[in-house]
Amino acid sequence: MDLPLTLEKGCMTNLLWRVELPETLDAHRLVQCLTDDPRFGLVRNIRDFFLLNEPLGGTIALVPKTRRVQLRILYTTPPDLRVQAARVVNHELSKVCQTLLEHP
Repeated sequence: MDLPLTLEKGCMTNLLWRVELPETLDAHRLVQCLTDDPRFGLVRNIRDFFLLNEPLGGTIALVPKTRRVQLRILYTTPPDLRVQAARVVNHELSKVCQTLLEHP
């Protein structure tokens, strides 16, 4: 099952999406798993803010302390494919989260 995905408030271009993490998921472990996963990988770490690659070329912003996750779809993605791109990235992220939940 995929994580809840909603368009960020004020985003009219379908490029910024919020993902809701399950309460029982350790967000710091998620960062580590994404960093180690060749589909993702760490771009930048500034204190407790992590910017990671996502499989379609955009980025994932993740703040473990607040559990905030934002998908940032690549701006060159055609407008009619952006919603689908967000769903694809969310699906891949959801699979990683499901694995973490099943193997704490």
